Amino acid sequence: MSYRLKIERSALKLRVTPRIPSELHDGVGITITKTNNVYTPNLDYSNFSELFAFDASQKLFLVIDRTTDAWGLVSFASLISAGQTYQVITTGNCTVQPNDGLIIVNKTVGAATAVTLPASALKVGKVKIVDFKGDAGTNNITVTPAGVEKFNGAQATWIISGDGASVVFDPIPSGLGYAV
Repeated sequence: MSYRLKIERSALKLRVTPRIPSELHDGVGITITKTNNVYTPNLDYSNFSELFAFDASQKLFLVIDRTTDAWGLVSFASLISAGQTYQVITTGNCTVQPNDGLIIVNKTVGAATAVTLPASALKVGKVKIVDFKGDAGTNNITVTPAGVEKFNGAQATWIISGDGASVVFDPIPSGLGYAV
């Protein structure tokens, strides 16, 4: 069976009462209110708890690309690494900034190097410290956390003493220090 529709005007108007949404559910931390047939979702942040440990590559955010107006998913890990910077140390000591993700120790003249980390609660992502010159066996790189923070809960300093060695320091968000 087929139907034929003949339109005599250039504009077609339809009056339809949609039955959307047919069903809405709220849950922990989410409420939905209806006023004058307008549904409004609300978040109650007091019902959410902080995640102290998670795999950043598995947590996703919905983002919009303003150039193309396309929506997409981006991992938390890629957001962190996109905002990270690096420093190349050729002379003197180093103070790591909260957004630094890589510290390259490549001294023009061999000398011991002191590296000071920011408070772990302020640090954005991990930081890797690399003996790029390859002489840390002779010219140690001594890493110190901020204030009374520690490494792995007990050590007040971490010494890189192997030629060409590198160490990754992972901040503990609660402000305890860094895991190595």
